[in-house]
Parts: sequence; C-alpha cells; structure tokens
Amino acid sequence: MLVLEHYLKIGNKIFPGVNDVVIESTRESISDICTIDLPKYRKLQPSDVKQGDVVIFRAGYRQYGLQDEFHGVVSEVTPTQPLTVKAEDYFYYLRDIVSTTYKKMYAGDIVKQLCQGTSIDTSRVQQGIFITYKPYQNVSKRFIVQDLAKRCGFDAHMLGKYLIFNKPFADMGSKIPVFKYGLNIIDERLTFRTDCDYDRVVVISEQTDGSGKIFKGVAGSGKKTLTVYLDNLGKDTAIERAKEIYDEISYMGFTGDFTTFGYPSVHHSSVIKVEDERFPQKNGNYQVDKLTKKYGGGGYRQEITLGKKVA
Repeated sequence: MLVLEHYLKIGNKIFPGVNDVVIESTRESISDICTIDLPKYRKLQPSDVKQGDVVIFRAGYRQYGLQDEFHGVVSEVTPTQPLTVKAEDYFYYLRDIVSTTYKKMYAGDIVKQLCQGTSIDTSRVQQGIFITYKPYQNVSKRFIVQDLAKRCGFDAHMLGKYLIFNKPFADMGSKIPVFKYGLNIIDERLTFRTDCDYDRVVVISEQTDGSGKIFKGVAGSGKKTLTVYLDNLGKDTAIERAKEIYDEISYMGFTGDFTTFGYPSVHHSSVIKVEDERFPQKNGNYQVDKLTKKYGGGGYRQEITLGKKVA
C-alpha cells in the first residue's frame, strides 16, 4: 500500500498537516502557482504566515521518498483561520517594472543581471543570442526574461530555486518518466493526431535600430503557413528560429491530457514517454505543456497536458 508523505515549510514554520495543495503550471504562463489549504492550527498567529515568506513543498510516497514539488514566495494569504495560502514561484522576485535599453550583450548576461540581488540561482542560464540593440519600456523584469527566451528559442522557467534559460530538452536528463495505458494512466482524454496544422513557417524580423532592414526565415513547404514576427533577429537567427518553430508544430502524435499518480513526479517543459502496448506505433516522447498537481484528502495526482512530440 502506498503511504503519502509531505514536507511543507512557510517562512520559518513547518506544517505537518495540510488539507489540500494544488500546483498549477504551464509553458504559457510566467509563474507556477501553488494554493495551500491549511487545517486550523490552534497556536498559529495571523503574522506567522505573511506575504513574502518563502514556501517549500515536497511530496511523495514513503516507498519512493519525497520529491521537490514547489519553491516559491507567498503572494496572498487569507486573514483568518483556516488559512488559504497562495504562492508564486521565484519569478515573484522579478515583478519590478523597468525601462531600459540593452546594447551589445548576450541574452544570458542580461538575464543574470536582472536576477542579481534575488534568491534565484542562475547557474543554469545559458548565453543565447547576442543582443545588438533592444529597448524595453515600462515592462517587468520577468517579461524581459520571457521575451529574451522567445528570441533565443529557449525555455525560461523556474525549477525549484533554479532559473532554466536554455534550449528545450537540454536539461531532460538520461531517464525519461514512462506513462503506460493500463498501468499508471488512471484516466485519459487523449486523441491521436495524424495531420499537422501547419506545413510551412515564416519568421519575419524587422530591425529597430533605424536601418530599416527586414530578415526572413522560412522552413517547410506547403500552403498551411504560420507567420511569426520577431524583431531584431539577425538573418541566420531568423532562419534558425523558423526551423525550430517548424519542428515544434509539424508532427503526428497524441494531443490532450491524462491523469496519473504523483510518482514519477514531472514538471512542465520536461519530457515524458507515453506507451500503449496495444498500438506500439503510437508510442513516443512528449514535452509536458501544462500540469496540475493535487495533494491531500483525494490522494496525490498529476493531470498532465501533452505538448509537442519529441521523438
């Protein structure tokens, strides 16, 4: 029998009991969100849990050990018990609004500069492309990180205390979690796609340095064209981004989502394998596009939405 265990620390207090914990993350949003419903603690004071407190949540089964599920910062807390605590991942530290212009810097160096003075570990930030000239007006620091990631063709997301700023799948590791029909896929809403939405990608990049130059990158051939506008990319970079986007959208495979147990634990943007022994030709590796984790009285579950097929 699987036995649930967890570790929850908010600020300087450890909470041995929780009612429910829900963690929501997606490649489309900047921050992961964790909502914690606590039971009523007799000695807990309102000031013991406050905005800005660091949150660490680990969960797992006794047989497999605890897994890091969330590192973040309290953004909201209800005023009376039982408390409901809402926390954001460490992108919380990059909410400041700035107006600045970057010249002749690598994207990775800009990202590291933005994270200075925070608890974010930037040791997994890669350099990316060289930025000749890029102005930003009245935007948050985390918007700049996401914009630079888009220009580089990188993923940008938090993984615990680490900021991942790198090409997709660069940190996927050697062991890919496997989810099988009839074994650990509890419920599924998956369909197998045999056709692609687009068979041609065009990237158009206008230079905003006053030169008036426009570079175009094209990948694929056909009539179903996706056009993407990204300013200040060099000619070679525009071509490379077109190829990368084309690879992301031109595949046959599963779409949709499924529910599984809390183990093996995955994160959005990681790679998993979906297997169906009845139809092995459908087996493949997929990027996790969206993820909802639920821990509490209803058990420990993950609702995984598939992104693009990797192989």
